[in-house]
Amino acid sequence: MQWLHITAIVLVVLGAVATIIIGQSNSNKQTDSRYMKNTGRKWLRLSAIYVASVLVVVGILWFLN
Repeated sequence: MQWLHITAIVLVVLGAVATIIIGQSNSNKQTDSRYMKNTGRKWLRLSAIYVASVLVVVGILWFLN
């Protein structure tokens, strides 16, 4: 069961890292001039989604134990 915990955490972390890399890419910034507007709210909302996802996964794994 430990491998399931590690797999879930690794997938969430990889998803967060991939999202940040894609969001910061030069091609993404150059194609849309509105990209840099309201970035604080966008990052806050995205971070909240990832935190909620981690909490849900931890809760499910805790319940299964």
